[in-house]
This record gives sequence, structure tokens and C-alpha cells, in this order.
Amino acid sequence: MDESYAEDGYVEPGYFEQEVYVLLVEDNGLTLSGKIEVVELAHRVLDFWRTKLTTS
Repeated sequence: MDESYAEDGYVEPGYFEQEVYVLLVEDNGLTLSGKIEVVELAHRVLDFWRTKLTTS
């Protein structure tokens, strides 16, 4: 099953990939604050829940 969001050959000259960031405010209940790239945040959330669910 192909889970890509664009068909092969979609990228053309001049196309570029842009990073997406999340700005976390203080007192958010997390040990994180400031700017974090959204993929990094997703990895940290997955790691948190994997640890939480396997140690419970």
C-alpha cells in the first residue's frame, strides 16, 4: 500500500520541502518548551507512549 501524498514525478525543478515547527508555550504540562520540528515532536510522543504502555 502506497502511503505517499504525491504521485511519482510530482516534484519539479524549484520545488522544495519546508520544515514545520510547533511553538510550545511554557507551563504546557510537558518537559519541552520553545520551538521544535513537528516530526521530532511526533517521535517524542511515540517514544513516550511506547514506554508508558510497555511499563504499565
